[in-house]
Amino acid sequence: MNKRHSLSLALTLGLLALVGMLVLLGDPGHALPTARAQSTIRYVAPTGDDSGDCTNPANPCRTIQYAVDQAQSWDEVRVAAGVYTSVQARPAPTDYPNPPAGGLITQVLYISKTVTVRGGYTTADWNTSDPEANQTILDAGGLGRVLVIAERFKRPTVEGLRMTGGDATGLNGHGRWVEASVGGGVYIIYATPIISNTRIFSNTANEGGGLYLHQSGTTLKGSTVCSNTAGGDGGGLYLYESHNAVLRGNAVYSNTAGGDGGGLYLWYSEPVLTGNTISTNSAKSRGGGLCAYYSYRYYHHGGLTGNTISAN
Repeated sequence: MNKRHSLSLALTLGLLALVGMLVLLGDPGHALPTARAQSTIRYVAPTGDDSGDCTNPANPCRTIQYAVDQAQSWDEVRVAAGVYTSVQARPAPTDYPNPPAGGLITQVLYISKTVTVRGGYTTADWNTSDPEANQTILDAGGLGRVLVIAERFKRPTVEGLRMTGGDATGLNGHGRWVEASVGGGVYIIYATPIISNTRIFSNTANEGGGLYLHQSGTTLKGSTVCSNTAGGDGGGLYLYESHNAVLRGNAVYSNTAGGDGGGLYLWYSEPVLTGNTISTNSAKSRGGGLCAYYSYRYYHHGGLTGNTISAN
């Protein structure tokens, strides 16, 4: 092979390699792997101060919301024991059903990014989380919800928190009735968070006293939902068109509904329910422990396995 043919062959192979690379880069299904930016740890304590970027453990921030606002995707917010009561107003997320007048909703914490919020720390030890010994309590004091998680394709992690005092009155957010204010303790719309080792108690709403999922694939595991109240359906939890939700190993007890589903109410939802204990809940109408309305009937995607439903 002469030099001219060798050069031509080399150029051809080079062009083919370049074309192949461009095809891979242009095809999301075959994109080259990208490195995730290293996450940053941010710190919060009741004795802190909301200034700076919360990255100095010796000088933590004071409110969880401030630290989450400073955080970037994949960052972690570590929260020391104490009671956090600061309720703040935020614009209702996109596609929020029937937003209140003025378009603002109130809550202790609003999350719309993929971050981790973990409680159970102390200012003397930011490396070990012990939610039982170091209780991290978010108390809305009846001035709004405790937690709102919003935005599609966001998957935050919430762990080791205690959520109480939420009241959804006037906040609306229901997919069925204009007048229904839902999710007294926790309201999740479209996002797919992972919530674990968390206690949601003594919250109130028209529907979903403790927690309300709106078209959400939330995973709730190893948590407690108790002593919440709904004037209508879903004293403990209300799942609205949430087919990909997973409830595993939770205790749902002593919740009350003025309508259906004292412990848990499913509306056109096909969640996976595994290893949960649903007990001592009450409903004025149907399903003291669990009411499934047009759920597990047509889709058959969900599963009910290994649950204990008793004394409701």
